Amino acid sequence: GDTGGMESALASIIAIEPSGGPYQHYGKALTAVWRAKKAEGEERQAALDVARRELDAVAAARPSWPPLFLARAEADELAGRPEEAINNLEDAVKHGESSPAVIGRLASL
Repeated sequence: GDTGGMESALASIIAIEPSGGPYQHYGKALTAVWRAKKAEGEERQAALDVARRELDAVAAARPSWPPLFLARAEADELAGRPEEAINNLEDAVKHGESSPAVIGRLASL
């Protein structure tokens, strides 16, 4: 819940990474997902739209990166799209994610 800390960490990533790099987009997407968790209605939808756009930019640079699929799955769950969340979790596993928490989340969905 440390908004200032998140913004500071993201600013550090932006300062280090080349313009428009995947980690910048990933950080922005995770921030948007966090905001969506705390919001409802149109505000939640707007945050999820930002997250999807940022994750699409990540996918352009790192199309087989497991954290990409995990973040997409989380956004899909928040949007009430469990089938898409399952597909993204399966893609994360297919690309090397093997943590028990992710496997358990996939099984529960």
